[in-house]
Amino acid sequence: MRAKNRGMNMTEEDIMDMIAKKKERYARQQTRLEDLKRSMNYNHNDIKQLEYTLQKLKRSRKKKRYRSFISRRHVSTFFIRISRLYDYLQHHLHCSFNYTLFCLIVNSRYCFESRTQTAGHKQLSPATVLTYFKRERAEV
Repeated sequence: MRAKNRGMNMTEEDIMDMIAKKKERYARQQTRLEDLKRSMNYNHNDIKQLEYTLQKLKRSRKKKRYRSFISRRHVSTFFIRISRLYDYLQHHLHCSFNYTLFCLIVNSRYCFESRTQTAGHKQLSPATVLTYFKRERAEV
């Protein structure tokens, strides 16, 4: 194997090798750039969703507004409707929403009656609301 020539002693083969290596490096850089742009878009979308969620949660706490009550008989139909709304919003806004953030906003606006009637468990927790929503989304 011959030594790599640099400078004035380079041959045509050395130059062709350098061109091939530079092209390979450029292709890898383009791939990394595309991955980085995709990641940046996801992060930008997440930031917008987090800011919107924070704004809605602050607004609901400031107003001390009465949350709409959903009785246990209507919980399943509510989650069917909210799942359709979720699909509608994603389709018309051309972006995907985070389930957890979506359910936090839903939970800040609505109060759900629990099926169990034990003391201290009269309302669904935000985690249970997320579970119900995910279960409904799996059926869709």
